[in-house]
Amino acid sequence: MKYTKRIIISLIIITLAVGAVFLSWKAYQNRQMLTQTFISAVSIKPEAFTELYFQDNEHLPKKITNNTQFMLLHPTLALFTFQFTVHNLEGKNMTYPYEVFTMVNKTKTVIDKGLLVVKSNQYLTTSESFSAPKVFPDTEVIVNLTGKNQIISFWMKIIK
Repeated sequence: MKYTKRIIISLIIITLAVGAVFLSWKAYQNRQMLTQTFISAVSIKPEAFTELYFQDNEHLPKKITNNTQFMLLHPTLALFTFQFTVHNLEGKNMTYPYEVFTMVNKTKTVIDKGLLVVKSNQYLTTSESFSAPKVFPDTEVIVNLTGKNQIISFWMKIIK
């Protein structure tokens, strides 16, 4: 009985040793892949994203009163101007399709659309102008980076 126990323990030890040698050999053969896997598992990758925001957001055309001074295009139209900025933090040069539009009573009116080409880690500020009737309902002005589905907006409210 004692002799059988020794043989079993010896066989287990030999099996474990052969298995360890085999696994070591396989790891040695795949060392480059294992190294890359380890490096990618422990590396901190910067988050890729895009910032979209209004420039000088404190002075967006938000409240329109009868006394507001307008740059007139026509006696019944007023010109509104604002700027928005795209900051590319995607880690590569990007082309952003965009659309600027107003929403009044669920009716969409496109002001501008196009492409913005922004180099990696750079900013691009775009100026937008549009005309609207001096007397109009509350209006939401929306900037949409359509490829990223990223939206910013502001409201223009009529104060009577």
